[in-house]
Amino acid sequence: QNGNGSVFDFQAIFELLRIPGVLQLVILKTLIGVPAGAYHTMFTMINMERFQLTPEINGRLLSFVGVLTIVMQGFGAGYIASKLQDNVILKLSLIALTITYLLLSFTDTLLFLCLVMVPMVTAGSLVNVIITSAMTKIVPTSTTGTSLGLNMATHSLIRTTSPSLGGFMYATFGYPSFGVFGALVSGGLALHMLVSRTLHV
Repeated sequence: QNGNGSVFDFQAIFELLRIPGVLQLVILKTLIGVPAGAYHTMFTMINMERFQLTPEINGRLLSFVGVLTIVMQGFGAGYIASKLQDNVILKLSLIALTITYLLLSFTDTLLFLCLVMVPMVTAGSLVNVIITSAMTKIVPTSTTGTSLGLNMATHSLIRTTSPSLGGFMYATFGYPSFGVFGALVSGGLALHMLVSRTLHV
């Protein structure tokens, strides 16, 4: 073991990013995560202002979204992955996110919001699971830990930038901007994946 080793081994990270497909997956995960992160940071405020939810009802809605995420990441993603190829799942999930974000722009009732959240959480969970799995598959076993660390760093980057972006979007462009932004990003990525064969998934 190298006694001079550092927790943040930038050389190892750069070497990891040079592996075909890794940088693309990191960029893909970041781009997909930014619209979702921006919306989620403003989720509670939007619910209470736009839908006039009480703190109690808002808490139940957050629990509903949390349970959906647990079910999809814990059970649904594995089942779907056993039936379809990763590339197919990723493309279908991006198309589903595009449609869902468009619907999100028009949500005006709590029931409509709950219905929209089901495919949004499902597709988002599938994308996260597939990208994380793909990153561990295409790197050598010895760098699996580094790849998972890079994956978590991407989450941290999204969480850091999302509050400022979400606040700016909501104050400047209003609620529909979250759906439009998400649809443009997801739709662009879906189109890229449909016409490009360079992504290693």
